[in-house]
Amino acid sequence: MVVLEGPASVAAVAERVANASADLSYVMRGMAEDARAGETARKAEHAALAAEREQALYEVVREFRLAPRAAIGQAV
Repeated sequence: MVVLEGPASVAAVAERVANASADLSYVMRGMAEDARAGETARKAEHAALAAEREQALYEVVREFRLAPRAAIGQAV
């Protein structure tokens, strides 16, 4: 659990970070399960999906880092 104080815009971006992280984790767990089972048929598909989800997470984390600056700028 995370408690976040601040403007709603910052909380909204934090929620998107959590969702993007969960999406990437889901793919990574599937990759780990397939690896343990010796399943290689979906390896390329999973790798491509993981790269896509990783990029999405990177973008939303970048937004998260900028959100407080935007909120401060609006308050001034």
